[in-house]
Amino acid sequence: MMRVTTFSQQTRSLDSMLDIQRRVYDTNTQISSGKVAQNFAGIAGDAERTLGLRAEATRIDNYLGNVTSVDRRLTLVDQSLETMSDVASSLRTTLMQATSDGLKDAVPLKEQAEGMLQTVISALNVSEDGRFLFSGSRTDTAPVTNPVPDPLTFGVAEDTYYTGDDIALSARLDDAMEMTYGMTADRQAFQDLIGSLKAAIHAADIGSTATAESALTMVNDAIGKLADYRAEVGANQARLDKTMASHEDRLVVQNEAIASIENTDIPSAAIRMASEQTLLDASYMMVSQVNRMSLADYLK
Repeated sequence: MMRVTTFSQQTRSLDSMLDIQRRVYDTNTQISSGKVAQNFAGIAGDAERTLGLRAEATRIDNYLGNVTSVDRRLTLVDQSLETMSDVASSLRTTLMQATSDGLKDAVPLKEQAEGMLQTVISALNVSEDGRFLFSGSRTDTAPVTNPVPDPLTFGVAEDTYYTGDDIALSARLDDAMEMTYGMTADRQAFQDLIGSLKAAIHAADIGSTATAESALTMVNDAIGKLADYRAEVGANQARLDKTMASHEDRLVVQNEAIASIENTDIPSAAIRMASEQTLLDASYMMVSQVNRMSLADYLK
């Protein structure tokens, strides 16, 4: 039975116990969730800073996504260039043999050149996630028509096969960095290679060593330019690697800053939990003792 003499003490004891219970509950929630607070109200003093850090982390993550996409596309472009370089080297060998042998039947020039042309068309019509990589900004259009139309003059480079535009692909990689990375299928090396293949096929059809020699000159020009294009891609990929590393480092810093505000320091919280649990047990005992006190006990 509550007495007037014990009411004030009992009230204080209950208030103290309830406060400790709340702290125990909050600390337990922090440990189980891993978060200091379950909403921004719980970190009101740092809410604005946290929002700013999160916005910056999102922005960096978006740039990382752009870098990853461009790197993937450049890898495909480089693979296409490698394929075309191999074709050009094989065509040169075949043309050298054909011109030295006088276009003898022993050299299946036409059949080989036709197969090589299809390989080049496939390499230039490569796409990534539905986007053609050699069409400029017309990414929904295959850049090379198939079959490739005959040139006005065999042995002369031209781009009548090209269906894209002259706007190279580009991407924003940072606030102050935009990379132009795309190649269009009407670049000179591609004109030279396709023109050489068409001339080789025509040379085989009409038995013209002179046309085959023109094709050989064109493919030699293409080989040097293709090497330059691969070097260009390699330089861009190196730039991407550096940019990606920078963004990843910045993202780690941002996430650590966010974690320092939002995440629970588990060891410290566990120590605090043990201390608060001890205080709570003591509070239970104190309330129990107050409830059992008589007036005689109180007057002692």
